[in-house]
Amino acid sequence: MAQRPRDQRDKYLMMRGLANEVIQLSADAVVEIAESWIAPADPKQPFMNASDSPARKEQLTGTLVSQSGATVQFSAEIQRHGDKIELGETHIHRDFASFSLAPVYEAWGRPIPEHWLKLVRQLSSGSDHPSESQPK
Repeated sequence: MAQRPRDQRDKYLMMRGLANEVIQLSADAVVEIAESWIAPADPKQPFMNASDSPARKEQLTGTLVSQSGATVQFSAEIQRHGDKIELGETHIHRDFASFSLAPVYEAWGRPIPEHWLKLVRQLSSGSDHPSESQPK
């Protein structure tokens, strides 16, 4: 199922629709391929989306979430040189906090992992180092 959200609201609704598909198909895994923005956290603007950051970078990600296992994400920076496009080094993030896939967890009746919730609490409190709770 290929979809292209126009904005964050669309992405939220799309992931809710994906969760419904998971239920209807009795799917036990989801693979998400996406192009996204990444940016360093700015403590002066904690609610700024990466897409709005002047320091943003583009990346290609592949995320796997399964009903019984940990989330795994592969990511590589997209590097543009004129008409030429390359991918940077591939990074593998195991047990990745993929908040957009929370509706899928809900569809499976899986609790949201505690370290995801801890990360949200750290971000909400304005912690300078929220990534420290993110498993490598």
